[in-house]
Amino acid sequence: MAQRAPLSLQQLSTEAALQARLSECVRYHGSDSWFVVGDDLFAIPYLDGYLLYSPLQGLLVLITGAGLASILLNPTASMSTCLSECEIKPDEDLIRLLDTKARLHPRMCNGHQEDDFLPTQLTLSLTSACQMACIYCYIHGGDSPRAMSWKTAEAALRTVFDNSVARSKDTFEVEFHGQGEPTANWPLLRQSVLLAEDLCDREGLTPRFSLVTNGILSTAKASFLAEHGFRVGISMDGLQEIMDVQRPLRSGASSFETLMRSLRLLEEHHVDYCIRSTVTSIGVQSMKDFAVFVREKTKCRYINFEPVCETGRARDAGLADSDLMSKFLIHFREASAFGRQNGMQIGLSSCRLDGLRSSFCSAYGPDLNFCVSTDGFVSSCYEVLDLSDPRGDMFIYGCYDPSLNAFVLDNNKVRRLRSLDVTGIERCRDCFVKWNCGGDCIAKAALGGLQAVIGSEALQRCFLTRNITADELLCTLFAPSQTGGGDALV
Repeated sequence: MAQRAPLSLQQLSTEAALQARLSECVRYHGSDSWFVVGDDLFAIPYLDGYLLYSPLQGLLVLITGAGLASILLNPTASMSTCLSECEIKPDEDLIRLLDTKARLHPRMCNGHQEDDFLPTQLTLSLTSACQMACIYCYIHGGDSPRAMSWKTAEAALRTVFDNSVARSKDTFEVEFHGQGEPTANWPLLRQSVLLAEDLCDREGLTPRFSLVTNGILSTAKASFLAEHGFRVGISMDGLQEIMDVQRPLRSGASSFETLMRSLRLLEEHHVDYCIRSTVTSIGVQSMKDFAVFVREKTKCRYINFEPVCETGRARDAGLADSDLMSKFLIHFREASAFGRQNGMQIGLSSCRLDGLRSSFCSAYGPDLNFCVSTDGFVSSCYEVLDLSDPRGDMFIYGCYDPSLNAFVLDNNKVRRLRSLDVTGIERCRDCFVKWNCGGDCIAKAALGGLQAVIGSEALQRCFLTRNITADELLCTLFAPSQTGGGDALV
């Protein structure tokens, strides 16, 4: 039987079937909408047309409304047939790839043995002490200063290193993050780095270190970070008037000049660093101004903006008003436009076109994080390191036992965390960004309980993720990368 020819726009306008198909395929979440055209094939409204996006094909094309109607009313026809009369971008030959089987595949949990858990991603929370009193701190850093013992740190390093060897890894990666400021326990940080390097020397692995810091660094510390190849994430929320309010020293004094001095030290020592900025209702309108300041006053070319999460001190202070997400989107777009014009990258953690993923991070999925708290608890999420946290029962899956000098893990929790991925999250089922964001941060979702993690109700961040990812898709389409066109999103 011959395939049905695409209908003209005039014919389509009178077809009741089109309205029925549109109602069947449309998905709404608040003010944003899109169409589910087929299995992992989506149409996102853009001006008077649509972005036809196939994440598993790595393809993105611009089609007209008539083209979308033709596809919806001819579900068994080939894409090239449906779009033969439709202006498209890029070359029409690429459309034919939409009729082939998926060629890109996210890392999935299926096929992993439940008894082969050998974590290779280590995060150490060396202390709960902090020199700052950030008004939104998710973990009340510095309120109850404690330090990790050397035995705990050593056991964690040896455990995860041995796993890296057993899994034939080429590198051994250690991150310093957690409940306080890692550099506030400098002797333990230094000792941990030297042990990791010694272990790597014995087995021929390459050590890789990263640090998330408040930026209170000395010349000697900057020199050490440079010598040992650290990648550094600096917490900096904006211009001085924002920093003085959101990130004061514990004495109440300004931290801004201290931080700027530390940035200069990192640059002088050629340390690779980026800026991570928490956005509250206080600073949301100055996001572009901050990007301009960073471009003019530093060598940093990457800022990651994140809307504040209502937990810890942020919840106590009510820093996330009801309009924060819509304001964030407006001012993120301003900052992002400035960045594209001036050689900067402006990011949001859930908006990523650098590959496909079935989980947002290693807080869940097959390769769980091994995050060790100051007190020796093991969590898959560096934001949840204390048993007093209501999310602790979900993410904390073990602890250090001094009598055994080893970590004791709850295998049932490990299995549950490893078996979760974006396919088990109902709100993600028909979402066009699910393979890009991987379900977003479930630690933030977990503030509403387990049902909020896997249920159908969209998170506030979903609004941002879809809109900003659509922006990035457009940039990919109209401003192809140097490596070859905007049509392939690998």
